[in-house]
Amino acid sequence: MKKKIDLTHLEDAIFYKHIYPVYPKEFLFSNEYEWFADKVSESFLLNERQWQNILEEWELKETILA
Repeated sequence: MKKKIDLTHLEDAIFYKHIYPVYPKEFLFSNEYEWFADKVSESFLLNERQWQNILEEWELKETILA
């Protein structure tokens, strides 16, 4: 079993510093947020605020692509 990286203690925005560098293709080319969130949760432990930030980035991407 792969060890998850615990980012829950970080207060700064973690998406572009930690998540996006690991999953850029998954973020850019997937159209299913749930699938992307599952991929992220395989590698990272995040708090609720961090998940909200990731969802906001996803929604921004979807808005730009629409």
